[in-house]
Amino acid sequence: MRCWTLEWKEADRNEFVRYWASQYLDTNERLYVEHIEQPLTADTVRALFQWKNGGMLSVLKQRSVETNYIARLDELARLPSDLDGAEFLRLWPRGGAIWRIFWLHCWQPKRFPIYDQHVYRAATSLSDIKFPRTDRLFVSDYGHRNRLAVHKLTTGNRPLQRSNPW
Repeated sequence: MRCWTLEWKEADRNEFVRYWASQYLDTNERLYVEHIEQPLTADTVRALFQWKNGGMLSVLKQRSVETNYIARLDELARLPSDLDGAEFLRLWPRGGAIWRIFWLHCWQPKRFPIYDQHVYRAATSLSDIKFPRTDRLFVSDYGHRNRLAVHKLTTGNRPLQRSNPW
């Protein structure tokens, strides 16, 4: 069993990212790396959601991916590339907050960074923002202040790169 201790010390952005990147181990990372900036096809979407899930999808999750994302690939392809993230999330009202925000990232990974409950909790810990208790509030916070706060914290407003664990 691996055990960890953490030392609370101030660090600049680069040191912070280097430290946490060294703690990150994902045996399924190839699913993300090989598919994230590829055209979104049914197979690509399945691989990305398998990565996001941390492994094979249950039957119910497979159904959700097929219904909420794969079945709407044609609609996704017709969206204007400058569509606002909040409007995008309004167009995808089903599938859960985390997966809908991940879908936004899959659509435009350089424009919309990876964002999940772990990133959110880290950002709230660092900025004293309260964690929302509902999917609706989580999506709302993502679309308004916290996506920008996390992006600014981790990149200094530069586009996110995959080597950045956030």
